[in-house]
Amino acid sequence: MSVQTPHASTDRDVHDIVTDVLKSVEIGPITSHRNISIAPLSLPRKPQTIYTGWQDAYFSGSIGVREVDATGAVEELFVTNQAATNVLLLDGEELCGLNQNRVLATTVLMPAKASLNIPVSCSEAGRWSPLGRGTMAAGALMARSSRVEKMKATVRNAQATGSRARRYQVNQEQVWANIRDLQTQLGVTSPTEALRDIYVAKKEAITQYLDALRGALVGQGVVVWLNGRLVGVELVSISKAYNAIREQLLQSYIIDALRMHQGLAFPVHPETANRFIERCTQGQGDAMESVGLGVDIRYAGSAGVLGSCLVHESEVIHASFFPGI
Repeated sequence: MSVQTPHASTDRDVHDIVTDVLKSVEIGPITSHRNISIAPLSLPRKPQTIYTGWQDAYFSGSIGVREVDATGAVEELFVTNQAATNVLLLDGEELCGLNQNRVLATTVLMPAKASLNIPVSCSEAGRWSPLGRGTMAAGALMARSSRVEKMKATVRNAQATGSRARRYQVNQEQVWANIRDLQTQLGVTSPTEALRDIYVAKKEAITQYLDALRGALVGQGVVVWLNGRLVGVELVSISKAYNAIREQLLQSYIIDALRMHQGLAFPVHPETANRFIERCTQGQGDAMESVGLGVDIRYAGSAGVLGSCLVHESEVIHASFFPGI
């Protein structure tokens, strides 16, 4: 894996850090339901960087999100972490409320007792007006297919001036188009073309998948197959943090499973996961300082791998890998 490392990053080369973690991943037994199969992932090493997730921080009242100013900006939000611990916000995680619902443009490890502008994109095309309350914890991520397309269409520029959030330029029109396509394919209507409305409309079907697969959501991550094809690998360094967001992650795949369902059972084999993770160690990553703590690495298709990793103090905090198309 060839990774360009920023001047100030970690004591070890991020290439070695990511490769070592991927090589140490342990894959559990496969569980299947209809056209989706998953296998849990675990890491033998003890995590060093401590953090909590957005959901836990939100419900404890320790994190606040508001528009950047009185006018607001589609592509940025202002976040304050009042807790004495770091907070992890995931790429594609939805923040509902304010002038419009947003999804995070990249994974951010929010420092304790700090405030940041974070890059986001709109996940609700038909509204730009406050709802009379702050942000809500949506409990959802963008569909896996939308996350991939957003990642491919996001331009990063480490030399951008202003806040670090401006280093990420998301193709907003494509985000809206992907949400509209999902709504059409799933037969969902929404007055504001909101991503959240897809999850609300499909709650019963999503719950059926979750009930069948929940027992396999253990460890620190998951491999997912749809219609017999491996479509993603997700890793989070802390088991407790993964437990808090594991159903969100799986729902992002279930949405795609619903639109792709052919009424068939598709056999899968764990060896496909081993081969794909090996390919991930061979991909070429481009790294730059993250919006928050750590280094943000993007994989743009080399070795047939798309994805991102957040590395902080010689540790992979979060990683998502997808087969390149």
